[in-house]
Amino acid sequence: MNDVVAVMKAADFAARIGAADAAGRPWLVLVSRRPDSPSPLTAPPAVAMELGPLSEEAAAALLRLGFWILALIFVANMILAIYHSGVEAQLWKGPTACTGSGLAPGDAGDLLKQLETTKVVRCDAVNLRVFRLSLANWNIFISGALAALGARAALGRAR
Repeated sequence: MNDVVAVMKAADFAARIGAADAAGRPWLVLVSRRPDSPSPLTAPPAVAMELGPLSEEAAAALLRLGFWILALIFVANMILAIYHSGVEAQLWKGPTACTGSGLAPGDAGDLLKQLETTKVVRCDAVNLRVFRLSLANWNIFISGALAALGARAALGRAR
């Protein structure tokens, strides 16, 4: 019975948002994780809560803020990709975490078994090149372009 009530509430919520959207009024919808989710690793059910119609100025400001946040995320990713490209090109030393998995066997026989089954992916070696560029190099260009698009959208004029 609770599932039927939840579906009815969701349908009512979607109908009201659709009607508000058809009327041209932007709505702010808050979606959060339910506290009774079984595990943080599983996809949690979401709870949507309508906060009401927004003014055009508030909606535009929230949209600009969202684009700025996206631009900053892609700039941070571009910086990380530059670092990774430098590690691949041996310009500086990379993290020690990609040199092994911290094996701690009890005796020499266990060490040999673990070494045979453990595959270490080196972060200072290029695993794949596409048009003579590593994936970290491509990440620099793609993240930079997406950051520029996000900044351009944030700076765009309201219509």
